[in-house]
Amino acid sequence: MEKLPQSHDKFFKYLLSDLERAREYLHAYLPEELAKALDLDTLQLEDGSFIDDALRKSYSDLIFFISTHNGKPANLCFLIEHKSHPDDTAAFQALPYISSAMLRRARNGEEQRLIIPILFYPRLTTGQSGNKTPCLYQHDQAWL
Repeated sequence: MEKLPQSHDKFFKYLLSDLERAREYLHAYLPEELAKALDLDTLQLEDGSFIDDALRKSYSDLIFFISTHNGKPANLCFLIEHKSHPDDTAAFQALPYISSAMLRRARNGEEQRLIIPILFYPRLTTGQSGNKTPCLYQHDQAWL
């Protein structure tokens, strides 16, 4: 994994820290089924990070609290990683992040929440080879 440039980190945190901008992004880019299940009006930026020391060299995150329409709490996590090229395994690299977040909640005696990572990295474009990984949501920076 490549080191996350500080300016890249600050840029995304600045943009996505604005709740209205974050809501607009989520409304536009979340898969329809997921967007319908979430109450975007409950979106709140939370303090802290789920990134442990092992992941801190390559990742940065913004954590949001959100409720589902049936009242269950969830965390939407913008997981920011700088990659200079597409990577077919990028979605799977988010799994340690999810387990770190869940382990931290368990150790603190907190109720578990659904963790929805949204990974930013260059996506494959027409003409590039590679399999697209359907199991986790991957978005590029075109929405900016």
